[in-house]
Formats: sequence, structure tokens, C-alpha cells
Amino acid sequence: MKRIVIKIGSSSLVKTGGKINNEFIYTLVSEIAKMIRGGLDVCVVTSGAVASGVGKLGLSEKPKSLDKKQACAAIGQMNLMQAYEQAFDVFDIKCAQILVNHDDFGNRDRTERMTDTFKRLFFYGVVPVVNENDALAVEEIKFGDNDTLSALVTIVTESDLLVLISDIDGLYTANPHSDKTAEFISRVGKIDETIEKMAGTSDSSVGTGGMITKIKAAEIVTGFGKKMLIFNKSGINSLYDVVCGKEGKGTLFEPTERNLSVKKAWIYFCANVKGRIYVDKGAEKAVKERKSLLPVGITGSEGGFSAGDVVELASEDGNVFAKGIVNYSRAETGIFNEYSKTPNSKRGVVHADNIALSF
Repeated sequence: MKRIVIKIGSSSLVKTGGKINNEFIYTLVSEIAKMIRGGLDVCVVTSGAVASGVGKLGLSEKPKSLDKKQACAAIGQMNLMQAYEQAFDVFDIKCAQILVNHDDFGNRDRTERMTDTFKRLFFYGVVPVVNENDALAVEEIKFGDNDTLSALVTIVTESDLLVLISDIDGLYTANPHSDKTAEFISRVGKIDETIEKMAGTSDSSVGTGGMITKIKAAEIVTGFGKKMLIFNKSGINSLYDVVCGKEGKGTLFEPTERNLSVKKAWIYFCANVKGRIYVDKGAEKAVKERKSLLPVGITGSEGGFSAGDVVELASEDGNVFAKGIVNYSRAETGIFNEYSKTPNSKRGVVHADNIALSF
């Protein structure tokens, strides 16, 4: 293992009332320092900006309106980063702030620039501290929770493990706070409908994520061929040992056999989808056999996509079975029904190397 991402939720970082939990941050950073001394690159995905801002402003609860949330985020983010920097300084480790929005992951060029930035920071021995830019993000394009954000960061940093630090031990068969018969699950080999039904909703007054968002993050990370661990904040002083493979309580999600490349993981999980191309059964079969989509198989399309955009590939009944980078605009695909009847129609509309099949 070379690189890990650690995501910390608001309820771990901010006490009731909005005061930063400096003791927890110091303990977390001391564990990260051990990892760095052991040769690991570490990236932190943090929450807590809004909650910290609520405390700074002396508000009685987290605001509901967008402008108030954004104001709290702008104030709280500075407070949060100051706490991180002070803790890292104790161990002579530099940290860097990276604020991102949803579209930073949806655009391939911006994602590649982000990846380059992360690589350079790791080269310099710096710990990136990532958060959503809540001061500017609008509700329509927000991640909504940092569990999903941390999963996408795992892809762009090409990390081997995502650790979600939570206020619960991991996944249970039911909500352990309300059901005493709930049984703990230490390992998940495959995320299916049964696992998804075990997820509940958020109990925290300061956070936005629950077990549902953690399962979604696990689907992304394990689909990328990497591991994800849900770990209780109460055991934070043993995090280094657990990351190194020693026994500790938590739920480990094992990687799937898909093991997508970084590019295909970006196509499937990150990219903004700009349209859809419908294909016949023969083309669907060919694509599922990892062949390129040719004009002859196209039966229709929708959306305003251009060459280089990511589109969904769907059967004629609308079942989406893949995503891919299209080589032509929708206007050009519109003439393929006629063009595809000619003997020279061998150009790939979506090349096999740029197709990520659905699970």
C-alpha cells in the first residue's frame, strides 16, 4: 500500500455548540505522522466548515438557507484549516488546502490538473486537506456529503485505501442506536441489495452523511478496485495500526474484480454525462464484449453532446449498460443511420478503450 485517503466527518471534528475538537485533530494528525514516517502518502478529506462557522457566529443551530450556510462555511473553513495547520506543525509536516466543487471532477481536463496537483504535493511531502467549496457551491451541483467526495478523491489520487472515520463502528444489520438485536458486519465482499437495505439515515445534528452515503462511497471505491474501511472515531489512536493490518473494529469493503483503470473509473463515476446513445442488440453485445461502438449499431440519441463528451450507452428499451467518451457530436451521430449502411462505416463512435461497463 502506497497511498490512503482519510475522511473525517463533522461530528468528529466539531463539538456540540460548534467548537473545534482540537484534541481529536491532534490525535488524528499524530496517527497520520506515523503513516508518513512509514512511507505512506496521506490525503485528508475534511468536513466541518459549516458546523465550525455556526459556532464562530454563535448560532443555535445549523442554518437551512443557502446563503447562511455559505457564510458559515466561509468563516468556518478558515477556523478549521488553522486547527489542522497548528496540529501538523507540531510534527513538522506541511499541509495544503484544496477546495473543490462537483464540476472539478466532471471535466476531464480539470480532473487531470487536480491529479497533477495532488502528485506534486505528495512529492513535496505535503498532506492535502480537501473539502467541498461550500462557500460557493449551489445546491443543484453539491456533492451533498463528503463520503462521496472522498471516494472521488480516492480515484484522482490513485489511492489504495479510503478510511471513513465515523461515530459508529461500521455496518450493522440494523441501526444499533435503536435496535439492540443489530449485528456487526466486519467484512463486505459484495455490495448488493441486502447490504443497501442495512443502511440507515444520518443521526448527527452537525453532519450530512449517513450509512447510505458510506455504501455509495464503497461502491465507487471498490469498483475502482480498492478497499474502503469504516472506522470509529473512538479508536482514533489506533488508526495507524489498523491501516498497517492489525486487528481493529471496523467494516472493510473488499475491492471488486472490475479493477477499473483511473480513466475508466473517471468515465463511470466522475464525468458529467451529456447525453445518451441508443443501440441495437448486436451493438450492445459487441460493447459488452469490450469492442468499440460502430455507427451501424446506433438506433437513436438524445442530449446536446459534443465530441469528447461522456455519454450513456443504452439498449433500445432504455437500459443503460455503459458510459463512454463519444468521438462525434449528436448532430454527427444523427446521420449515422444512413451512413452506417455504406461499406466504409467502420469508424468507432465510442472506442472500446473509452468505455466503462455498468456493474
